[in-house]
Amino acid sequence: MLAKLRKGVAPFGLVFGLGLLFALITRLGVVGLDAAGAFSYNYRAATAPYISTGSTLDQLCMALSGGTLIGFMTACGIALSLAVATVLVFAHVYPWKSGRCVAPMALVWGAACALVSFVCVGIVITGLFSGVQLHQISSKGGSGTGAILPLLFLCVATLIAAACCGLSTSLRDGEAGWVRRVLVAFVGCGLVLGVCTAGSFAAINSSPVSLPVAVGWLAGSLVANVGVMALFACRK
Repeated sequence: MLAKLRKGVAPFGLVFGLGLLFALITRLGVVGLDAAGAFSYNYRAATAPYISTGSTLDQLCMALSGGTLIGFMTACGIALSLAVATVLVFAHVYPWKSGRCVAPMALVWGAACALVSFVCVGIVITGLFSGVQLHQISSKGGSGTGAILPLLFLCVATLIAAACCGLSTSLRDGEAGWVRRVLVAFVGCGLVLGVCTAGSFAAINSSPVSLPVAVGWLAGSLVANVGVMALFACRK
């Protein structure tokens, strides 16, 4: 187990390090633009009555200006790039072999990718909005936020892990027909996981947020992710 883990330290460390570096560069860019007076803010959105109602996405849109929109898109781009890079690197570092289960390594690096992605998004986003805005948006879920965030992290981690297992198993170390296997696997399983992801987002983005509904969707997504991961991870 430790030997397999050490095998991925260097390549994944490079990927995660670059992600953090890009996030820090983006944050420094925001600071520089702000100091130069070239970064605008939506000051009306900093007042509580202005964004006290509506879904989380509505509140974000109300708080965005041109500069903060670009910053928000950059943060999301970093997180998406990390997820894609993690899946591709995993398929290279841990190629499929008959009788070998890749699920443990997929879970480890999927969780690591999710953690680094959350950190990168946090580095950028906290520089784009005022403390009032961040508090209002983060408290949208009320007392249930503490239960939703860990589940959200687990969903992201297992989703990345499922993609890692799916690509590694479908490639089968370059065996003939890998294109068809990859397409079938990701289209078929992607439809199921896409429905779960859309439902989870809708539940979290509702106004007001219903904790049982949000937790139910996230738990269902978690089960679906683990199911897809198990489907591919231990395939003979």
